[in-house]
Amino acid sequence: MPPGTDEMFQGILKLFKPESFTDSMITTNIIKAVNQCNEIRYIQLSGNAYSERRELLDILLMKCKKLLSFVLKREHNNEIFDDIMDLYNKVRLAKYKNDDITHLYEEFCLYEIKYKNKSQSSMNLSNLEI
Repeated sequence: MPPGTDEMFQGILKLFKPESFTDSMITTNIIKAVNQCNEIRYIQLSGNAYSERRELLDILLMKCKKLLSFVLKREHNNEIFDDIMDLYNKVRLAKYKNDDITHLYEEFCLYEIKYKNKSQSSMNLSNLEI
């Protein structure tokens, strides 16, 4: 064999190895859970970061549509309509970018609280005695 053939063969094998394609794309999430016997268990979930992000954006788009529908049934205010449509467009455009989307969820929560008059309770109601 000519010199350097072994390195060339190894390089070709690395190119076609399946893990070279998937290692950078797959993310793993570890969830800490407690079962019925009070034992701590760790559950490892692996998934594609791009598909997970797309699913979250699809869910947020659906929530924006529902909020817009709710607001249009209750009142006809152009300012509210513009606010929600701007958020909807931001979410739709975020599908084509690769940036952080947490600010979109925060903005949606603010609009939901503001326009649905939805309050978020910080009090634990399960401890109340009747």
